Amino acid sequence: MGKLFMLLLLLPCYAWSQTSSRPECSPQADSDLSNNVNDIELVINQSFTTDLCTGYKEGTKNQPLLWADCCKMHDLRLWAGGTRKERRHVDKLLRQCVKEKGGKMHGLIMWLGVRIGSLSPIKIPGKQWGNGWGKKNRKAKLSDLEITKLEESLRKDSDLSVDEIDSFIKELRDR
Repeated sequence: MGKLFMLLLLLPCYAWSQTSSRPECSPQADSDLSNNVNDIELVINQSFTTDLCTGYKEGTKNQPLLWADCCKMHDLRLWAGGTRKERRHVDKLLRQCVKEKGGKMHGLIMWLGVRIGSLSPIKIPGKQWGNGWGKKNRKAKLSDLEITKLEESLRKDSDLSVDEIDSFIKELRDR
């Protein structure tokens, strides 16, 4: 009963987040954002870090890190940024990954958490979309030069494996 109540309570928040009448959420808003790399300083202001599943468990009692890698990849994608449409896709990837590893309910709870968190005016430091770019967080399609800067930062400052970095950079270039 408690889970159903929580779901019913949060559904209006999700529906509100999906309305296209809000200009900041419309597809047109994504294309209106400047993608001219000369408009921003191409400096990664924050190295990639992760606390895995912020405010939620990383797995079950018997498998405590069961979906931790899902959260790590979500944090990495948040750090890089991109368009609003890509943000919604990244959150769906988290939901699907957690669902496959830990079940439908965990996937749904985590997805609702990140979607509602994206709407909140109060942000957890280092957990907002495009946070690698600092205060000029990225909400536009990443350019090749920006992807190169992200890759350089990951290779220099992160604990990710070479394979994880290569896979992520390929994902960014294929967007």
